[in-house]
Amino acid sequence: MSPSIQESETVAPVDNGRSWIEPIFNYLQADILPDDRAEARKIKAKAAKFCILYGKLYKKSFTGPYLRCVTPREAYDVLKSLHHEECGNHSGARSLSNRAITAGYYWPTMRIDSQNHVKSCDKCQRFAPISHPP
Repeated sequence: MSPSIQESETVAPVDNGRSWIEPIFNYLQADILPDDRAEARKIKAKAAKFCILYGKLYKKSFTGPYLRCVTPREAYDVLKSLHHEECGNHSGARSLSNRAITAGYYWPTMRIDSQNHVKSCDKCQRFAPISHPP
C-alpha cells in the first residue's frame, strides 16, 4: 500500500521526452540544428552561453563557477531539497532561486518554479506573516 499524497504536496513535473537542454546540447556536441532557420539562430545565440564538461551541460557564469543545467524533474528535486529537506529553511521564492544558483544549478524557469514551489508549501502559507494595512 503506497502512502497517499497530501493536498499541499506538489507533484514533480513530468519530462515529456524533450527538455530545454537537448537542442543546445545537440548543437554543442554534434553541431545538429533544427530545420527552421529562426529556431536554429536562437539556439546558436543561446549556445554561446553554455559549454559541455564531462558529458553534462553547464551555463557559463560571469562572477561564479559554471552552473550545471538541470531538467524540470531534477529542478523539482533541487527546489525540494533546498526548501524542505536537510538544507532547507522554508525561505521565500527569491531567496530559494538564489540559493539554487549558489548551489551551482541553472534552468531557465527557476524564478517562476521557485515561486510556485513556495506557494504550494503548506507550512510557508500557514505561518507566513500577514500584513494588515489600514
